[in-house]
Amino acid sequence: MKKPRIMIAATASGSGKTTITCGLLTALKQRGIKPCSFKCGPDYIDPMYHRNVLGIESGNLDTFFTEDEVTRWIYGKEYTGDIGVIEGVMGLFDGIRGVEETGSSYDLARVLNCPIILVVNAKGGGKSVVATLKGFIDYDKHKLIKGVILNKSDRSHVVL
Repeated sequence: MKKPRIMIAATASGSGKTTITCGLLTALKQRGIKPCSFKCGPDYIDPMYHRNVLGIESGNLDTFFTEDEVTRWIYGKEYTGDIGVIEGVMGLFDGIRGVEETGSSYDLARVLNCPIILVVNAKGGGKSVVATLKGFIDYDKHKLIKGVILNKSDRSHVVL
């Protein structure tokens, strides 16, 4: 697939995915890059935030409702612009009933071979954040996690 893309996913809900996604969409626009956005799953609220930033509709991609080839086809059909920014759902590996990979952000990233930027709520954390990251990186069997954003940190820096 030749359409550039990136996924903003997180270790859990409430980590700041929507805020960071909207910030990234805004920053790309300000730099003259034309992003399009997608949301993992059948969500309608977060795509409204994306639409407010971009002035265009946001797509929904869901590996529970569509097979891999259909998911890739929908992404290609709805892709407009220079880069697709995909906002994940819940925690990265949380799919159906929170225990299956199907329907998870990770499953969608696998289907699209999409690099993941992992958002970690680092509030109140220090070196323990490293253990969380190690667990996520070790669990990433397709090696899709390419970057990390430490969000909500109450420290000026985190040593990794």
